[in-house]
Amino acid sequence: MLQFFQKILKESSSLQPNRSQLKISNEAEEKITSQLESRPKGIKSTFKIQIQYEPDRFYVQVGFDEFQPGQDTIFSYPFPLLISRNDELLLRGSKIDY
Repeated sequence: MLQFFQKILKESSSLQPNRSQLKISNEAEEKITSQLESRPKGIKSTFKIQIQYEPDRFYVQVGFDEFQPGQDTIFSYPFPLLISRNDELLLRGSKIDY
């Protein structure tokens, strides 16, 4: 059993973060840019982490959501996150390309 845990720790220590720049296709960039420009006034993007529980498992979704100020939901815990327009474009576009 000790060997099992040593193997797990050894494998996880070899993981390295991706330090390369995030890139997206021109098609994704055009689609996201048009979506952001056509957004109604008063609507902002929020970064959302959603956890959905089921009896035998749970799902985690991470991404952007459209947010209307004054939205009242029981299980929303919004927090401010400053992100540049360029970073938002790259993150949304990478989801389209994926």
